[in-house]
Amino acid sequence: MRKNRKHIIILFGLVLLITKLSFSQDTSLYKVQRLPFNSRSYSAYAPMIMEDGLVFCSNRKLFKNFPKDYKTKTGYRPFNLLFTSQKDSLKWNTPEIFSKDLFSKVNEGSSSFCEFTKTLFYTRNLLTENTFSVESNTLGVFYTMWTPSVLINIRDFPYNKPEYNIVDPSISEDGTTLYFASDMPGGFGGFDIYRSHFIRGVWSTPENLGSDINTGNSERYPFIYQDNRLYFSSNGHRSMGGLDIFFTLEKDSTWTKPTPLDVPVNSTSDDFSFVADSGLATGYFSTNRLGNDDIFSFTNLMPSLLGCMEQIENKYCFRFKDRKVEVDSIPNLIYLWDFDDGTTEKGIRVRHCFSDSGLYRVKLTITDVLGPGVFYSEEILMVEAKPRKQVYIDVVDIDSTAIAGEPIRFDGSSSYLPDITPSEYHWFIDENSVSNELEMVYVFDKPGTYQLKLVIRGIGKKENEIKEYCSSVSLVIVEQMEEN
Repeated sequence: MRKNRKHIIILFGLVLLITKLSFSQDTSLYKVQRLPFNSRSYSAYAPMIMEDGLVFCSNRKLFKNFPKDYKTKTGYRPFNLLFTSQKDSLKWNTPEIFSKDLFSKVNEGSSSFCEFTKTLFYTRNLLTENTFSVESNTLGVFYTMWTPSVLINIRDFPYNKPEYNIVDPSISEDGTTLYFASDMPGGFGGFDIYRSHFIRGVWSTPENLGSDINTGNSERYPFIYQDNRLYFSSNGHRSMGGLDIFFTLEKDSTWTKPTPLDVPVNSTSDDFSFVADSGLATGYFSTNRLGNDDIFSFTNLMPSLLGCMEQIENKYCFRFKDRKVEVDSIPNLIYLWDFDDGTTEKGIRVRHCFSDSGLYRVKLTITDVLGPGVFYSEEILMVEAKPRKQVYIDVVDIDSTAIAGEPIRFDGSSSYLPDITPSEYHWFIDENSVSNELEMVYVFDKPGTYQLKLVIRGIGKKENEIKEYCSSVSLVIVEQMEEN
């Protein structure tokens, strides 16, 4: 019997080994990596991208330049907000206290920053004075104006209450909608995802996002991306085990069915607190797959078509106004603007649209019709007409109608993406990949309406930073007319 048990144990160990190897060799769309600033002894979680680095939560022992080290009588060390930045593609700087104004003997939790309003939202224990058990102190959300050196006017989120927790803030791009998790009464069970709108200086009553997102288990760590796509973590929705990361889209005031991210972002362990850059090409998340909570980076190996916006036509329009001559004091003047593109226009204030991008030398001549002629002549500084920052798809060789069965050439060279050096091009027709070149020739076999998308990926201004942009256009392909 012992021998048989030994065989069973060896076989079970072999199964575990095979499972581990298959996980590590997974051919996912994502590449993940544990970041080097994680500690073997302490936890790190809830990364938040800010400026040139990451803000995150950790209970690691503090540093020589900040000797205060709070611990409870039971040995519990509270979590604080730390900051680290990247040295190069492999190394990160030693984490430091994010803000001495926030450092205290209580827990500082997950955070979110609105670049538009310069407002920082963060989680903290509600009780901050006297002696108490940090482990059982209810959490709430606070917000403050943020500058590199000081916090201004720290405020409570008005729905914080000691009877329940409000945690994990995520603020929309425009600063008007706050998403968070809470175990307040009236939810579906555990923690639910809520949101509140900032309307005329007041936060609205929290709105539960409903049963499409929330389950009888817990939903935590919302991350609102471009104001209509929500990432969150849940141990419901048939997760692989523990918390998994899901995303959903809001369309016509309803949320689509949550979709889990692929392995190796998700695993059989807890995977949570997902954040990403502006192109979803790179980002960060937390996981306890190696023991403590650690922060991992991810790279999306394939372009993301989610959020691919409709291409907008470039317009190079400017308003011009003379500011040096007192018009009322000198009557009978004619203002003539020369726009350096073969056109002129008369008027004190004019609006002119250039037909293409480029540098233009705009000149103003003022003539006194009752006087000696030219009264004033000024060469205004060079005007640079820039295209909109976007992927731009040129449809070439089509006069007016795209015909089935005839080759059509598409060109992405007019794209204007000043913050990346392009390295990859991905063309899609109705979500199907068709080419990886800057220019593409394609023949549509059948008439119909098609969605053409171009994704451009490249290296950003920071070392090892990958960004991607996407635009889409609709094409109507008509049937070729038969000759009589």
